[in-house]
Amino acid sequence: MSTPIIGIDLGTTNSVVSICDQRGTTRVLADREGLKVQPSVVAFPPNGKVLVGTPAKQRKVIDPQNTVYSVKRLMGRTIRSPEVALLRERMSYRIAGGNNEQPIIKTRAGDFAPGDISAIILDHMRDIAQDQLGDVGELDRAVVTVPANFNEAQRGATATAGAVAGITVVRVLNEPTAAALAYGQKKRLNGLIAVYDFGGGTFDISLLKLSEEVFEVVGTAGDSMLGGDDFDERLVEDMAAQFLQQHRFDLRTDPQAMMRLRGLAEHIKIELSRRMTTKVHVDELAYGDGGKALGLDVEMTRQQFTDKTRDLVDRSFPVCEEALKLAGVQMSDITDVVLVGGTTRIPYVQEQVARFFRQKPRTDLNPEEAVAVGAALQGEQLRSVLDGSVTVPSARAVGAATQDDTLASDTVPGTTVRQPPATPPPIPNARTTMRGTGMRPNTDDAPTVDRPTVDRPTLGRIPVQKIPAKMTIQEKTREGAIKDRVSGPEASTLIAGDLPLPGPPDTTRRGEPISSAAITSPIPAVHDITPHSLGIATVGGYCEHLVSRNSRLPLSKERIFTSARDGQVQIRIRICQGESRRLMDNTIIGDLVLSGLPIRDRGQARITVTFSINESGILRVSARDAQTGQEQRAEVSVLGAQTPEQIAVARQRMGQLRG
Repeated sequence: MSTPIIGIDLGTTNSVVSICDQRGTTRVLADREGLKVQPSVVAFPPNGKVLVGTPAKQRKVIDPQNTVYSVKRLMGRTIRSPEVALLRERMSYRIAGGNNEQPIIKTRAGDFAPGDISAIILDHMRDIAQDQLGDVGELDRAVVTVPANFNEAQRGATATAGAVAGITVVRVLNEPTAAALAYGQKKRLNGLIAVYDFGGGTFDISLLKLSEEVFEVVGTAGDSMLGGDDFDERLVEDMAAQFLQQHRFDLRTDPQAMMRLRGLAEHIKIELSRRMTTKVHVDELAYGDGGKALGLDVEMTRQQFTDKTRDLVDRSFPVCEEALKLAGVQMSDITDVVLVGGTTRIPYVQEQVARFFRQKPRTDLNPEEAVAVGAALQGEQLRSVLDGSVTVPSARAVGAATQDDTLASDTVPGTTVRQPPATPPPIPNARTTMRGTGMRPNTDDAPTVDRPTVDRPTLGRIPVQKIPAKMTIQEKTREGAIKDRVSGPEASTLIAGDLPLPGPPDTTRRGEPISSAAITSPIPAVHDITPHSLGIATVGGYCEHLVSRNSRLPLSKERIFTSARDGQVQIRIRICQGESRRLMDNTIIGDLVLSGLPIRDRGQARITVTFSINESGILRVSARDAQTGQEQRAEVSVLGAQTPEQIAVARQRMGQLRG
């Protein structure tokens, strides 16, 4: 019997780990204190140790500069992104710029990439599972969940975090899809369901067609900067303004006081989801003239809380409309609405979901546990496939016409730091564990891009610079085929105050726990889709799409590139994600670099490049000489990604911190 593949819900605010055994029984695993929901918080106290989970969260007030939380919002982003700029103002810990535009978290223990912090959390969750399951062998494989709206860089950063933790991430699974697996297996849902996933840091909506053997995602959309943290911050701003008015003291200049307000805000939010009013007094937030202690009295009703945060809830529904449009379905087609994530415990959220979807949402299972359980179910299916004991129902293969495309290019300026390799060096087996106290048609045809200049546009630099290059684009596609047997892991393999801080959410209030759910039927196969379009930059500041949003995974596309000048040995192409034809409106994720080209005359070197997106939604690129069939070197340099050298250093430091 092979070791289990655990399921980890790596959340912005909290994380959960689950297991599914060969008998089909799932269990959400608790630590030695009986806590199943672990705060996604890492602290670096002066004694040189590292704290994770509840002990770390308890240090948010006393040591805010060295306690890292909500790091998921930094994953896969660059230091120049507007989201990171907002977080730099909001977070109590320091965020600075590093190599390759990567945000770096500065602590007394040193500098950490966001993925390094996530790796510590993943390692902690794995330790909980190892401690609870006992002698089942080394738990070094996991299915890790991410928001459905996560892009290529964010998914890659999550897989890299697993590598740093010594975990092979066999699948990066979308959170709404995982929740659908959990609900579908427990309640045998069929038809078209909407998974409304409102967590601590992100919001996602996914539409899935459910049948006995296959769960097919037909539409998804999301907002990666909308979550429960934003509700807390709204209350924090309000309380800071109240304190300033009463005492003429600006708490925003005091990180410890602000962290106490954040703890208070979370407490108020949770309390007002249970009762209609709450009253709290906080002592010694600051000191006035003569050392007089200044406190704050807060009394709030549920209606006042709703009025202060109504716009945050309402922001989720245009996203829902977008998903419906992408899927090509009507509201009347939806048979069930499933709530996932702690923010869905807020009564106003439940009311507005019922109003929008014109039906009462399901609240019969625990929203904090569903994603981890679905990840564990997917893990057991993948374990069975990898062991050769079962096969996965295959999706309908989509035929593709064979075409030829030619692209001549000099260079497109971009980053020079390489992406972590598709298969980093294997993780050593030995490790020391520290125990913690009407659906959219399936098509991948990209929309035709009207060229702004000539019929054979050049692939060029960002506007202002000119490149003597030309391009004729045609394509050969292969999409939708899922192998009956998986030959190996996915490509993600290794690459203190008077008011106590709120504890983990009360997981017994709504819905039955999913702690021990017996599965009596085969685990369905999951067919997911791409959340974003993928394209390459063309001259004039335009984007030529290679992969359309909502395309079924896995998929691959081929392009043939050729040299623009005699003796050219390298081609560089900028890659972007987004739906706009204008490059500046999309997200630049990095550069594709083709090097070691055969020395030939201009236009004679023809290199076939295959862009593949696997079931985890992670891009991989390969290249070969179209004339000789020999493999060519192709690398994607992702902005903000860790280099192989940085990954190796992070893995070594992980052993020192957690060993």
